[in-house]
Amino acid sequence: MERKPASITLKKFKQYMKEYINDPSVSQNTRNIRRHTLEKVVSYMDEEGITSIDAKAMLGFRGSLREYSPNTISQYMKQTSTFCNWMIGMGVIKESVVPRKLRAKERYDEAKSVLRKEDIQRLVGAQRPDGMWRSAWLRNKAMCFLAMSSGMRLSEMVSLRPLDIDAENLILTVQSGKGRKGRVVGITHMALDAMKEYADNVRPKEATKEDPFFCRVVNGEIKPVSKRTVEYGIKEHVSVTTGREDITPHCLRHSYASILAAENVPVVDIQSVLGHSSIQQTERYIQRLGTPSEAAKHATAAIEAAITPKGWAAKKDPPLYT
Repeated sequence: MERKPASITLKKFKQYMKEYINDPSVSQNTRNIRRHTLEKVVSYMDEEGITSIDAKAMLGFRGSLREYSPNTISQYMKQTSTFCNWMIGMGVIKESVVPRKLRAKERYDEAKSVLRKEDIQRLVGAQRPDGMWRSAWLRNKAMCFLAMSSGMRLSEMVSLRPLDIDAENLILTVQSGKGRKGRVVGITHMALDAMKEYADNVRPKEATKEDPFFCRVVNGEIKPVSKRTVEYGIKEHVSVTTGREDITPHCLRHSYASILAAENVPVVDIQSVLGHSSIQQTERYIQRLGTPSEAAKHATAAIEAAITPKGWAAKKDPPLYT
């Protein structure tokens, strides 16, 4: 008789997750870690329309974490596995839905591809090639400039809303998860101009400030663009403008960090604007800085100096969002 794979309904997962998170016998810090991890699992399952969690679903969840470091991925999987072991002890399930092989640290090289100075010059000075849809060009350009000038993660770009954009002060608030404080990152004038051009010409007119900035209309409803759309759009834009085929959104994050280091931005500021898998760790750095916007301003000034062509000036149109 064929063995039935271990599984648990998402509804039951959510039900017991609350009891596990609110366990009074553990510290508040442990409860915060549990909540952060399991809410991320639930968010992925909801987004993918998965109602029964098994090893295949957890493999998909693990794949969605590929923008994080191997250690961070391993921690997410181990925390979820610990929750499964707790449910086994409670008699809820008989076997963990997180196989041992999914808990191991991944073995792969960190992204080493970064934009060179000449690549950046080509990218910021490029014109839309003949035959390419204007809407796709403006969207991809806005995504690319945003990633390059803020160091945001792929998932953070997908969830960015107009409400999170403070154009007057050149800062963005990055939402770090349900019920959690975000961090502040800088944004350049050039990126804001590209985003405004996208907002004026491509973004659905019915979309509000509370909807995702990069969005589309599906069956009459506003939906965020997928991570795959952002990833493909950035790769295509960099490829078309620079000829580089090896640049991904995560490479732009590495490029951002490299520029900051080259411009002698303090390490503590770089750590703050890049963010961390541990919210507590990020908050410690912010406290040392005094205000989170200080780190963002240091980073933005360095990026502006590094990527802005001589003679370029921001458009005098009304600001994007304030």
